[in-house]
Amino acid sequence: MLDIKRIRANPEEVKKILAKKGEFPAIDELLRLDEKRRETIVKSEQLKKLRNEVSDKIAEIKRAGQDGTELIEKMREVSQNIKEMDQELREYESQIEALLLEIPNLPHESVPLGKDENE
Repeated sequence: MLDIKRIRANPEEVKKILAKKGEFPAIDELLRLDEKRRETIVKSEQLKKLRNEVSDKIAEIKRAGQDGTELIEKMREVSQNIKEMDQELREYESQIEALLLEIPNLPHESVPLGKDENE
């Protein structure tokens, strides 16, 4: 299986090499899913950071004897959003893995061109 980092770094080169082999995998779709996956990770991490900061603030509010109900409700919504993003992330990763499994290894440059091993 090809490393996604290699495909991400040189998508046109990978497409060109595989086209010589007669293969036309969904590199563009793979890169689109990878970008969405990376965006989801960033958003999820930001929400987790917010949740941790607000949790500390809620603890301070409760120690001071004040009511933190409003913040707690907001954090429940944030926690739900995090769960949804984590589910999206798993779906993206599953789709990416399936596409990566369809992409053949790149042939060495010494390998002659042909549609199959008989050529």
